Amino acid sequence: MDIKDRISKILALAESPNENEARAALLKARELMAKYKLQPEDLEKKKGSKVVRKLTGLTCTQMTDSWMLTLSAIIAENYCCRAYSSRGAGKKTYIMGFVGFEEDVAVVEKIYRYAVDCVQQQASQALTQHFAASGKKARELKNAYGFGFCRGVKSAFVKQGQEHQEWGLVLVTPPEVDEAMLEMKRPTPVKADFSSREKRMMEGRGFADGQKFDPSTKLEGSA
Repeated sequence: MDIKDRISKILALAESPNENEARAALLKARELMAKYKLQPEDLEKKKGSKVVRKLTGLTCTQMTDSWMLTLSAIIAENYCCRAYSSRGAGKKTYIMGFVGFEEDVAVVEKIYRYAVDCVQQQASQALTQHFAASGKKARELKNAYGFGFCRGVKSAFVKQGQEHQEWGLVLVTPPEVDEAMLEMKRPTPVKADFSSREKRMMEGRGFADGQKFDPSTKLEGSA
């Protein structure tokens, strides 16, 4: 079973993404990727890989799901890739994409799609539990949750890296990928708005859901 299949299996095991399974899946997948890259025979195969760029088809605007731009950059840099966005002239919609070695892009797209799905579901649940909001207010509160989740996931990745310093070299984005990014547009993060108590509450809930890591789920033995 190759790396893509094994990570697909991990994500499939978290059948209905809740906060614990989502955190465990993201970090377990990164652990598996690090171990995969530490295997000499796989590093040899990597030499023949080529850098590709791929649009995911996942979209957002500066008002709706704007956290997706930030999340794409965080996920990409922790899985040996870079994120970029594409927007047609005069259009408001951003399309998220990734640049990296072919195998890595296939992995990071799976991880990103899973993470986006988790945030959207968990933000809706948090909104239902704590607020009776709709329209613009609901959209802003969900965005606040999403930005909090981004911050929490980034914190979790940093903590994981500190605990596994031996991953330092194998999870660095290759220079070939950065060279390919010179002509690409990186996602421009949208400034988050936490001006109200409700938004700060949702951001805090998102941060907590993104930061905590409980590997004691059925994901633990999947690798």
